[in-house]
Amino acid sequence: MRIRSLFITTILIIFNIYAFSSTAFSQTSGNTAASDTGRRGSLTIDYKKKINLLKKAEDYFKQGNITEAEYYVHYALNNGFDKYDCYILLADIYKAQNKSKAEAGALTNAIEHSPNERLRDESAKRRDVIFAELKRKKIKEAAEIVALDTQNPSKVTKLGNIFLETSEPDKAMIQYNYANSLQKKSKSGKYGLIKMYLKQNRLNEAKKLLKEYFELAPADTGTVYLLASYGININEAKDLGYNGQGNFDRRKYNKTYAEYYFKNGYMQYLKENYESAKHSMDYALQYYTTHSRAHKYLGEIYYSQGMFSEASHHLRIAFEYYPTDYEIGLKAAKALLFSNDKEKSRIYLESLLKIDCTNKTYAELLLKSGLRMYDIENMGYVNPDKPPVKKRRPKSVNTDKNKKNKNEVKSIFELNSPLSAPGSGGQQQLLPYSVSPTGGTSYPQPAENK
Repeated sequence: MRIRSLFITTILIIFNIYAFSSTAFSQTSGNTAASDTGRRGSLTIDYKKKINLLKKAEDYFKQGNITEAEYYVHYALNNGFDKYDCYILLADIYKAQNKSKAEAGALTNAIEHSPNERLRDESAKRRDVIFAELKRKKIKEAAEIVALDTQNPSKVTKLGNIFLETSEPDKAMIQYNYANSLQKKSKSGKYGLIKMYLKQNRLNEAKKLLKEYFELAPADTGTVYLLASYGININEAKDLGYNGQGNFDRRKYNKTYAEYYFKNGYMQYLKENYESAKHSMDYALQYYTTHSRAHKYLGEIYYSQGMFSEASHHLRIAFEYYPTDYEIGLKAAKALLFSNDKEKSRIYLESLLKIDCTNKTYAELLLKSGLRMYDIENMGYVNPDKPPVKKRRPKSVNTDKNKKNKNEVKSIFELNSPLSAPGSGGQQQLLPYSVSPTGGTSYPQPAENK
């Protein structure tokens, strides 16, 4: 008993020493954390409560801390806060930083994510004011340059280009004609007029001027690319005076020419003139076979018309360029499934499961392709309606062995207790025992009466 009490006392002393040392260490570390001053200082994070990043950004903006406000509003955008509120606050931040172009860009995103028409109109009016100011500033700078040298045709042409970009063709024409009057062989003035005529769809006037221009610059490939962007091919350019020389890039020409027909096809697609749209986009693919948007819209047209084999061809190509666009991938998988190409359909559905592992539509289509639910779950599908499987608590390593040792110790003390053996003369007597090498106990047998 004395040994037992000494053992308990020793344990209590060790426990008190450990508790005191841990308390001192926590106080020391707390003081150290409080004394550290980093970018954020000492920050206590409550993981059970979501930080309102947008509110913190607004508070920093009101305090005049623009850097921190911009930092938090970008984090708010990336963490699912209301996009309209974030972009409006971002526009205010850019306005405070005198970044007009960035402010206009933020307002464009705010218009896209506006929850109602009133807020959309307010954002659009504010953006239009910024655009008007930027245009006025740009014209003023160009006009000041021209005022310094009014006899320079290239500077006059640049002012005309700015008027053309800002949708003021009448003022642009005045500048181009003035540049041509300064120098009869001026290429810049004629080139500006050609661009304006093409933009206004005045092809006959543009072609007349092109003949004069190619007499001055017969190997100008830039003009050939410009004509391609308005649907005038290289053979027509040669008829107008292009000599076929210069650093002509066939791939660049094909892409530019194909883009013109794609735009025409897309306009027909929006008007639901699908046959005309197919004709234009097919023609665009003849010049630029990897035009991703042409493949996308052609696939959608064929899909809507029930031509699933053709739709799957175009949608699969488009999905290679837009691997995260689930709508293209889903239509490609459906088109393949309806075309009885189940194996390829499974490949696309499995890639879609990696984007959204709880989508029931993907699982249903995989079931229709012939897979079992067990196989679909092995692909990574998680059924949102199915309750989560409770994991069993793993057993400790030597549980059975520990129980056996406890039972052996208990039996030893029971046998050695005063109530376990009969005594002589009304007194109980303890029986001596010994522990065998195998872990058991042996007791002496009573002597036989001789």
